[in-house]
Amino acid sequence: LAYLPDLVVMDDYGAQSQTAWANERLYLVLNMRYERRLRTVITCNEPQALARDGRIKSRLYDGRLCQVVHCKGVDVRPKLRERGERKHLAQ
Repeated sequence: LAYLPDLVVMDDYGAQSQTAWANERLYLVLNMRYERRLRTVITCNEPQALARDGRIKSRLYDGRLCQVVHCKGVDVRPKLRERGERKHLAQ
C-alpha cells in the first residue's frame, strides 16, 4: 500500500466532479479510511451533498466512528466581492 496519512482534510465536499468515475474514487478513499479508522475531516457548504451516495452517507453518519458538527455562519465572500476586497479571495 501507498503511504496513508494519519489525517486527511477534504474541503468543500460536494463541489467535486459528479462523474461516476469521480464518485467511485471518492467512495474508495473514504471507505478505505473508514475501514482503517483513519481520521478524516470533511467540510461542506451543503449538508445534502453528504447524502448523494448512500454508501458514503452510511459511513459518514456511523455514530460509532464519526461525529457530525454543524457550524452556522454567513458566507462573507459575496460581501467581500461587492466591496472589491479581492486580496482575501482566491482568484
